[in-house]
Amino acid sequence: MILNRSKLASITLAVVFEIILMIPFLYALKKEFYFYQAVIIGLLILPFVLTALLQNTRKTLLVLLIISVSINPKLPIYRSYLLAYPISIELCLSDIILLSCWIYIIAKKINSPSEYFKIRQKYSKMFLSFYILWIAFGAFTLPFAVDKVIAIPELIGMMRILFLYLAVPFLITKKSDLRFIAILLAVSVLLQAILIIFQYRYEDLLIRIPGGSQEFDIVAAGTLFRPAGTLGHSSHYAILSVLILPVTLVLMQYSTGTKKFFFGLMLVLLFIALIITASRAGVGMGITGFSAILFLSRKTKTGKKLLLQSIVVLIMIFTAGWFVAGERLFDRITYDYNSAYLRIPMTKTALEVIKHHPFGIGLNNYTLVAPGYDYYDIFSYFPFPVHNIYLLNFAELGLLGGSCLIGLLVTIVYLTFKYAEKIKEEEENKILLQSIGIGITCSWLIGLLGWSQRSSNIHLLYFAILAAVVTSYSVLITRHQAGLNE
Repeated sequence: MILNRSKLASITLAVVFEIILMIPFLYALKKEFYFYQAVIIGLLILPFVLTALLQNTRKTLLVLLIISVSINPKLPIYRSYLLAYPISIELCLSDIILLSCWIYIIAKKINSPSEYFKIRQKYSKMFLSFYILWIAFGAFTLPFAVDKVIAIPELIGMMRILFLYLAVPFLITKKSDLRFIAILLAVSVLLQAILIIFQYRYEDLLIRIPGGSQEFDIVAAGTLFRPAGTLGHSSHYAILSVLILPVTLVLMQYSTGTKKFFFGLMLVLLFIALIITASRAGVGMGITGFSAILFLSRKTKTGKKLLLQSIVVLIMIFTAGWFVAGERLFDRITYDYNSAYLRIPMTKTALEVIKHHPFGIGLNNYTLVAPGYDYYDIFSYFPFPVHNIYLLNFAELGLLGGSCLIGLLVTIVYLTFKYAEKIKEEEENKILLQSIGIGITCSWLIGLLGWSQRSSNIHLLYFAILAAVVTSYSVLITRHQAGLNE
């Protein structure tokens, strides 16, 4: 839509006015970034947001939702320090944006029964069933929990993710939204990557957000600091980057000119930040994701034509990453920092818990129960859950609850490739869907060596957004093939 002169003048005036107002507060970004500053900056950018909402409400809500999930300032309402790590119920910025999305959905969609029915087709029944059962088993384990109160925040988090998954399909109306959301997610992770690079350079957090981490992830008593942007832990960034790297490679392959350069530079920065975090599993899975995309690209016209170019770009990316922070990764690989020493007995302890509690021990209750089965005395100096998200789910939600998590992951990856096969003409969307499946697979394989998907719900929020995109896209394909308008 072409803006008339009056609208263009209004927007220009708003932009100039906002820039002038923002100048006095830029200094705050170099210091402590507390809640009152977030409110001030939020008020300053509000006219921008309102202008965008008036111009294109649906896309603006998608942008706000994804950005708020990525940065996600939060205000703790309840916090328990019973364990070595805090457990809290929080009011997140993304919750406010999600509520705004549902208000928009109710106002625009549900008042039309036929429209509501059409949207409902977008949800995968199998995926949704697994997710609802996963929540149900979480609630079912409450009677078995030693501390029932600390299980509630996790249930709330699981429900938050469900409402996000149910909302996104209402905001997707065109097949081009697949690329739009992929770019949004990639840019969101890029912002974290840039911050990580600056944190590494200046050895300071630089930005402190309400509810975020106020310190670095330190390995081996200060010998290796690992910046993580605003995500709180280096592993959180590793999982997000592995999720989005295959998607970004496809975006670069199917772009031209300035856009191709931008996505190529994005790949470089994402990978450099990944090496800076010194995540061995992250780098390994990142390379695995790249390899899988190159393998699938052989079957496409563009991918086949750009295969050599893509390989050259990836070699340059690995070289740049190794030049900037390769010594850190080499140090992490050659010296284990007792990582394997901890994980092996932690795994054995988790298996003992599962063996004795097949119906689960309750969400967030692992560190209260597992010491009773810790025959290796690990908890005395490392009182954290088992570093395996699947064993943790089997222990806390029982065999059935843990199986539901695996079921919903397998379902969505299967659907990405199933729906991709339905695409006959749009080569980019086909490989983009496949790259989402590869990203989800690689990022969740890291869960075999960690529990970040539990310690930070951001991974499940990203997963819910991508899952909603995949299940929505199948309906758009069907409608397009039937000759219906998008």
